[in-house]
Amino acid sequence: MPAPILVVDDDPDIQTTLRMVLEDEGYAVVVAATGAEALALLETTTPALVLLDLNMPVLSGWDFYAALERQHTRVPVVIMTAGNVALAEATQLQADGVLPKPFELDFLLRTVARFAVPTVRYERLTGLASQVYYVYDGPRYLGVVSEAADGLWQAVDTAQQELGMLFHSYQEAGRLLVGRAQSSRSEDR
Repeated sequence: MPAPILVVDDDPDIQTTLRMVLEDEGYAVVVAATGAEALALLETTTPALVLLDLNMPVLSGWDFYAALERQHTRVPVVIMTAGNVALAEATQLQADGVLPKPFELDFLLRTVARFAVPTVRYERLTGLASQVYYVYDGPRYLGVVSEAADGLWQAVDTAQQELGMLFHSYQEAGRLLVGRAQSSRSEDR
């Protein structure tokens, strides 16, 4: 299974938004509100990418990044920051990337895709009649799913269940008829 993306930001709205957007794209996501929480998570998890805010309480993004370098842990880090001064300082850190806040969704997803592989990815193609999804588990192609096919499979499942109940009913009726025929034969003798 591909490694998760570690989101390190003290703003709950940003945490929630990034988690929703990235999970919707098929990525596994782990969230930390401080640099200290993120360092603790790194003891048990090796993320594919760290999305790091710089200005946080307890242990700032600056201090987290320095601790990461002291540990000689090589994980791609993309700095998420607002303001021109912070942007220049983030560039000085020589991080793997910078996402200026507020960032565009497409830019976020392109940046993340450079470093991480989705756990499950759906590529949506819109046709005239229905939508088709190509399904991937990491780099492995799993197949095609469409809304029409999904509806068809649900109908097939329902029909199989109903047919099974009907067949079971016919079996029981057959057993009853055979039982009656055998008992009437024995009575006739």
